[in-house]
Amino acid sequence: TPTAMSSFYTDLYLFGTRSMRRLIYSSDPAAAMVSDIPGNFGCFNQRCVIKIDGGILVGWGRNGMWMIDAMQPKKISSRVDTTLESLMDASATAAQFIVYEPERREVLFFFPLSGETYCKRALCWSLDTQEWTLYAYRQPISFGVLNTAYTDRQRLMIGDSNNYLWRVGTAANDGGGDGVVTVTSGSTTTVINGTNTAVVGQTLYVPSTGE
Repeated sequence: TPTAMSSFYTDLYLFGTRSMRRLIYSSDPAAAMVSDIPGNFGCFNQRCVIKIDGGILVGWGRNGMWMIDAMQPKKISSRVDTTLESLMDASATAAQFIVYEPERREVLFFFPLSGETYCKRALCWSLDTQEWTLYAYRQPISFGVLNTAYTDRQRLMIGDSNNYLWRVGTAANDGGGDGVVTVTSGSTTTVINGTNTAVVGQTLYVPSTGE
């Protein structure tokens, strides 16, 4: 059963949860040749395949996370498969999704914890170091999108269950000047120290304390 598809270079890739096929054609898709791709890799859903940096296809299915940077897929999640299996709810495959942070060159794989239907954890894979990091969010995260209209570069925006958008960054918009947000308790409200008016209307989050 097809679960996702993606164009990649000149071909159309079709995915099941544990399978991958390539639809090869020159001008007429009706005259195409279908080629099975070995490896038993696939995608949980359409949001679990993404093209990054123009020449890499990354996906996530029942047999783990994988990438294609030439013609054949290769598994990238061998070191975290056991960790993921112990944390993730295996039945909530519709909630899982992949996003890409071009500033940090990281791919984030969001998943729900066991017994939950929303994503509060993400396994982060670095394109440059091949290292994995586990990210934790207190707010359920629902989706991610690249903001190509950002002032100086494209940036990842992730949306929570309340439809607020978040981004990763320091110094430019956090009001602290040196990349640090200082929070003090007022008599009736929480006051964020800093004079940068760019924080107006933004949601600020301190990962170390969960505030």
